[in-house]
Amino acid sequence: MVLRLNLPSDTLTRWMLPEVVAALALAGPGQVVLALRRSVGLLDLGSARLHTVAEVLEVPDGQPAQRRQGLAGRPLVGLRVHG
Repeated sequence: MVLRLNLPSDTLTRWMLPEVVAALALAGPGQVVLALRRSVGLLDLGSARLHTVAEVLEVPDGQPAQRRQGLAGRPLVGLRVHG
């Protein structure tokens, strides 16, 4: 979920999303880039449409352990970019 509080009007707007938001950044007027659990998306605040920019790909479990772990033993991931 993304929340926006408009202080002058004291209104709260909510955008419900299919995944948990890990991070966000302003992308331009009325747009927010979202790092979600399994994807990266661009949310248009006016239309509430979420455009998937990339999907997170996990390294298959069949790989040797040393190739499946990155720094601090965390699993490696990759991205499949859309468009």
